Amino acid sequence: MRKILLPLLLLGVSCGSDVVYRTASYELLRDGVTQAQYTARVLSDTEIVSDFTGAAPGADSVVEQRWRLGTDISAYPRLSGGLPVERAMYNLSLDEVNRAVEPDSTLRTGRNWSGVWTRDVSYSILLAMAHVQPEVAKKSLMRKVDPLGRRVNADLKPQTEGPWYVTRLLPKVHHCMGGILTTPKAEVMSVTGKVIPGLYAAGEATGGVHGAVRLGSCAITDCITNGMIAGREVAKR
Repeated sequence: MRKILLPLLLLGVSCGSDVVYRTASYELLRDGVTQAQYTARVLSDTEIVSDFTGAAPGADSVVEQRWRLGTDISAYPRLSGGLPVERAMYNLSLDEVNRAVEPDSTLRTGRNWSGVWTRDVSYSILLAMAHVQPEVAKKSLMRKVDPLGRRVNADLKPQTEGPWYVTRLLPKVHHCMGGILTTPKAEVMSVTGKVIPGLYAAGEATGGVHGAVRLGSCAITDCITNGMIAGREVAKR
C-alpha cells in the first residue's frame, strides 16, 4: 500500500479553535460538522455519527445516523496527517467509491435502478471515477455501445405486438454553441473586446452566455430574455 502525505485541504486552521470554517449555513469543526441544530462527529478515521433523524429534504429514504467503513480501501493512497474530519471524510469517500461498483463491475446507477445509465455513468466519470476506477469506468461505457461503436440501450425490449405507429424523423440542430460575444446589455463586442456601437445580438447567435457549456432547458429562455434586453437597449438609442 502506498503511503503519501497529502497537504491539508483546509488552510488557515487555528489551533486554538474547534471551528475550522464557518458559513451562514454550517460550521466545519476539526472533528465534525454542525448545521442548524444537528451535529455530525468523527469517532475515528473510519467512522462518523450524526444526531440527524429522518429523511433529507427531497429524499425518499431515511438518512443513516452512522457512517462506518465497510469495504477494503487498502489499495488506495492513504491520507497521513490533517484534521480528524479530513481523514474520516477521505477514508469514507473511498468506501463510497467501492460501494458505487455493482457485482458485475459496472458503476452503480442507484439503489432503486439497475443497469448502466448513460447520464449517471457520465457524471461518475466526470467526478474522477475514471481515474480511481479506470477499468470499471471503461466497462460501464462499453455497455452503451455495440461492437461497431454504435450507441445501444440494453434496457430496451423488442415489441412483438401492435398497434404500430410510424412517424417521419428529420435531423435538426439541438443547440448552437459559441458565437458572437456580447455584453450584459446585449451589445456586440469586436475581436478586440470593444463594443460595436449600435449592434446587438441575442439567442443562439451569441456565445459565452452560459460559460463553456450551456445550461439545460435554457435555449428559449436565453433568446427571450436577452432578446428583450437587446430590444430595450435599441429603443433607448
